[in-house]
Amino acid sequence: MPTNFERFRATVLDDPQLEERLRAIDDWEPFTVAALEAAHERGLDLTAADIEAERQQALLGWLTRWA
Repeated sequence: MPTNFERFRATVLDDPQLEERLRAIDDWEPFTVAALEAAHERGLDLTAADIEAERQQALLGWLTRWA
């Protein structure tokens, strides 16, 4: 079963305008706010904790590759 973030990611990848809007944000706090708004507008149950967990996982993966 997909996680809340995986469902959100699939939604973003299905909506080029939303993807472009989120990619243009260059700071985590505004990104989180915009992502939560977009998720809730689309009826998705996403939290700031979901986003932060995915961010930490991505960072760990990046560090592991380069360590």
